[in-house]
Amino acid sequence: MAFFIQDSLSCLLQYVEAVTALETSLARKLDKLEAFLSILESQPDLAACVQSSMEDSEAGSSGVLIVLVLVVFVNFLGAVIFAAVRRYNQHRWKKDMARKLSHRYQIMENIRTSKQLLKVVVADFIITFYFAVVLYYQVQGGGNTLSQVLGASFDLVAAVSAVLLPVLFIT
Repeated sequence: MAFFIQDSLSCLLQYVEAVTALETSLARKLDKLEAFLSILESQPDLAACVQSSMEDSEAGSSGVLIVLVLVVFVNFLGAVIFAAVRRYNQHRWKKDMARKLSHRYQIMENIRTSKQLLKVVVADFIITFYFAVVLYYQVQGGGNTLSQVLGASFDLVAAVSAVLLPVLFIT
C-alpha cells in the first residue's frame, strides 16, 4: 500500500510539474500575443495611411494618377500587340496555303490559341482598368459614397475574376 501511495504521489508530482511548465509556456505565449496585438492596434490602416499621405502632398496624388495611367496604358498596349500578332497569323494562314502541311498546321494552332487567349487578354484589360479606377477613387476621395461602394466591390471583383478567368480557357 505504501508503494502505491508513493507511486501515486510521484505521478501527481510529475503531473504538477508538467502543468506548471505548461502554464509558464502559455503565460509567455500570452505575453507575446498581447504585445503583438498592441502593435497591431498602434499601426494605422493601410488605406488610411495612403489616403493621409495623399492629402499631405498634391504631388503624391498626381504620382498615383501617373502610375495608374501607366499601368492601364501598358495593359492596353499589350492587348493591341496581341491583337496585331493574331491578325498577322491569320494573314499568314491565308497567304501560305501552298506551304507544307506542318507549317500550315502550326499557323492554324497559333490562330486557335490566340483566339482563346484573346478573351483572357480583353478580360484582364477590363479588370485592370476597373482596379485602376477603384484605386484612384480610393486615394482621391476616401470619404464619398462612390469611393466606399467601389472599395466594397473591389474584393468581390478580385475574387470573382480570380475564379472565372481560368474558365475562359475551358471554352
